[in-house]
Amino acid sequence: MKKIIGLIGRPDYTPLGQEAMVIYNSLRKIVSANDCIPLGILPVSQNSYLKNEKEDLDIDSFEKILSMCDGFIMQGGDLYYNYDLVAIKYAHNNDIPILGICLGMQTMAVYLGGFFTEIKNKKLHKAKNSAEYIHNVIIKEDSFLYSVIGKKEILVNSLHKDTVTRIPNKYISGTHKETIEAIEDKTKRFFLGIQWHPEYLNDENSLKIFNIFFKTIKEYQK
Repeated sequence: MKKIIGLIGRPDYTPLGQEAMVIYNSLRKIVSANDCIPLGILPVSQNSYLKNEKEDLDIDSFEKILSMCDGFIMQGGDLYYNYDLVAIKYAHNNDIPILGICLGMQTMAVYLGGFFTEIKNKKLHKAKNSAEYIHNVIIKEDSFLYSVIGKKEILVNSLHKDTVTRIPNKYISGTHKETIEAIEDKTKRFFLGIQWHPEYLNDENSLKIFNIFFKTIKEYQK
């Protein structure tokens, strides 16, 4: 039976200015290409997430959706909501593989006790296109990420405006100068967040990350 991968939706506007929840096609296609079922996960509340309304949580209903999934991908984007933290906590407590990308990583950092804030020099972290290498990442040799990629230094793209700060050092697995680029919890089967966008690069390092993510999911029986 195919495994189900939950993709956490992101609030956005359509070209006509209507509010929407977005599942990025690049990630949907990667899930399908790995013989898994992509499942868009949306907030179960009446909130407008683009108008900074106080969030009305229904955790029990939301966890019913989460329980259908064998793994999660926390997408990139501009805005997250408290349901993101519910999903991360659910994955962490139940040891369900979870991959955080860009904003997804930043939200995972919040769950682990960190913070994120707007970066001062955005030019250093903004590529002209999504497949452009823009800087290096130094990977800790004792990290899970290093065991996956097998390299101390890699090149990545960069499409973010915020940066993780004040997270416990034990969770940091990759950096670019003072910028935290990767976080993880090695006590879990797969709990990894990365600041860059591997879904756009499609290079050897990106494939290694996705391959081990899906491999970990497929090998586990509930």
